[in-house]
Amino acid sequence: MTLDGVPVALDGHRIVLRRCAGELCELSGVDLTAPDRALWTLGDTAAARGIDPAGIEVPARPDRPPGPLDAARATGVLPAVPLRFDPAQGWIQLDAATGFPVGRILAAPEDPCRITVTGEPPRALDPLQPVPLVLTVCSAPDGALRAAAFRAGERLWQSQASPGGDWSVRLDQGRVLATGTEAGTATVGEIVASEHRAAWTAPGADQGAWASTFTARLGIDGARMIVTNQAGQLVAYDTADGADAWTLPLPTDAGVRGSLAAGTAVVLDPAARQRPLAPRGAQRLRVIDADRGAVVVETVLADQVDAVHPVGGGRALVTADGHSLLLGP
Repeated sequence: MTLDGVPVALDGHRIVLRRCAGELCELSGVDLTAPDRALWTLGDTAAARGIDPAGIEVPARPDRPPGPLDAARATGVLPAVPLRFDPAQGWIQLDAATGFPVGRILAAPEDPCRITVTGEPPRALDPLQPVPLVLTVCSAPDGALRAAAFRAGERLWQSQASPGGDWSVRLDQGRVLATGTEAGTATVGEIVASEHRAAWTAPGADQGAWASTFTARLGIDGARMIVTNQAGQLVAYDTADGADAWTLPLPTDAGVRGSLAAGTAVVLDPAARQRPLAPRGAQRLRVIDADRGAVVVETVLADQVDAVHPVGGGRALVTADGHSLLLGP
C-alpha cells in the first residue's frame, strides 16, 4: 500500500495525511481498508503548527511553535485524534471520517498554549475501550498555568490557575505535570492538574502520611510515581491522588536505581550472592509493566550496567559493559 503524504494522525483504520507542494499544503483523510480515494481534503499551509509530544517535558511557553511532524518524530507515535491549528479560530479537533470540526474551540489562536493527545488517566471508566483525550495547558503573562482536558471536542475539566512562575510541563495520561519555580522562590517543585480537583496539587496529593517513609523516587509520569520506602518495598502511587497502584518487594533500599517512561519501569538492585563463586557486585534487573506492576523480565547481570532506558511495551534498552541489549517480550 502506498499513501500520498506524511501521516500525522491515526484514528482506528482512518489515517490523516499531510502533503505539500511549495507553500501549498493539504490534509486528507484516508480509509486504510479502501485507500484508493481520499475521504476528504482540507487546505493547509507550509507554516502550519503541530501538537506537542505527549509524555515529554517541554517549556510551558515555547520559543517557537512546534512543526506538524515534531511530536511524532519525538515520540514515534501518531496521535489518535487529528488536531488542526486555524490562524483565525485556533486549535480544533477534526473528525477523521469527514474532516469536519468536532465540538468547541480547544484553544484560541492568540493564547500561548501547549496541546497534545494522550491516553486516559488510570482507573478509566472502561479500560477495555480507552478513549484518547486532548490536553491543553496555557500560560498567563506571569507564568500561571491553566490546564484543561477534552473528549470529542467537549471539555471534561478545567483547572484553576496555578501559581505564577517559570514552569516546564509534561502532558501525559490525561494529566498535566508542571516542574519549575514559583514566582518569588528559587526552590524547584512539582504540581499536578488532574480530573480529581480544580486546584493544582503536589504529586500524590493524598499520600502525605507515607511520604516520610520514602527513600528514593525512581520516576514519575502522568499516571504514577514509583518510589522505594523504608519497609523494603517498591511502590507505585497515583500521581494525582496518591492511591496505591501496586507494590513489589525489595531486598534492600540501598543501591536501588531505575527509571520510568512509556508505561514501563526498569529497576536495578543489588543481587544476593547464592553461592561462593558467584560474582560480586552483580545486579538484579527487572522490567515492569508500570500499569499493572507485573514483572515482565527479571535477570541478574554480572557486568557493570551503564544505562537503562524503558522503551515501552514492557521492554528496556540496557547498556552493560559497552554492549546494548533490548530486553522484553
